[in-house]
Amino acid sequence: YLLIASIANVVFLYKSVSDLMFSAAPGTVSQAGSQVLLCAAIAELIWVIPCFLQCAIYVGAKNDNQTGLAACDIQGFYSLTSSVSSMFVGTLLSWFTLEHLVGASERSLGRWKWAGAACLLMAVIFGIIPTMPGVRDDAGYTALG
Repeated sequence: YLLIASIANVVFLYKSVSDLMFSAAPGTVSQAGSQVLLCAAIAELIWVIPCFLQCAIYVGAKNDNQTGLAACDIQGFYSLTSSVSSMFVGTLLSWFTLEHLVGASERSLGRWKWAGAACLLMAVIFGIIPTMPGVRDDAGYTALG
């Protein structure tokens, strides 16, 4: 399943990049939509590729990590980051659709790429917080599930 999902997400990312680079005219709603869609492709890719790689490694690796903390931290980071980024970018896509496709917007088209980047950055920050000293010992990723 993860191999198929990884391939599908790489195709989604490729299509998003090619739409942005070759199909969308600069300064248009199409370009702004392609930028937001690229953020969605990245948000989805944050989970599937690391999960596939971690599972592939654990199939062939000897598990000498007695507590499982390292594996849990890795999985917790990419799972939380992907989940939060998908929620943020999904909301951004909905807002973009409402603003530009349903109604006429007065907002600058150039701001959407920065909003998408902010969604991804905030998700990475949320993913890092549970590994910080003090937080990891008291709660870590276990308190988030």
